[in-house]
Amino acid sequence: MDAPKSETTPPQKQLRPFALCLGQFKVPDDFDAPLPDEILDGFEQ
Repeated sequence: MDAPKSETTPPQKQLRPFALCLGQFKVPDDFDAPLPDEILDGFEQ
């Protein structure tokens, strides 16, 4: 005889608090500036 199967529910996704790392690091002003050629060349090899 097979054991009874229990119903399972998917785990509830908990949202992370907004601004969890506020003040722990600073994004530099030039964050989205183009990379220097010597770094870009490393991706093309």
